Amino acid sequence: MTIHQQTRRALGARRNSMDDIDRAEAQSAEFLRRRIDEERSKTSVIPATGYCLNCDTALPDGRRWCDAECRNDFEKYVSRR
Repeated sequence: MTIHQQTRRALGARRNSMDDIDRAEAQSAEFLRRRIDEERSKTSVIPATGYCLNCDTALPDGRRWCDAECRNDFEKYVSRR
């Protein structure tokens, strides 16, 4: 039970009523969900080219980076643009 729920119960508030704090919490959660969805939709998928997108090492089909270090370097580079 959250502190907010304990306080409501201690003050005798009805369980099913939605007070200002509940509405603000719901509104905040919805705002956060929308922002996360917006950021996820901005992510573009770069197709595999047969070469590491960071260091140009030849790769088997379907891979974009030769290792996690190259992937992380590439993502840092892209996020700075």
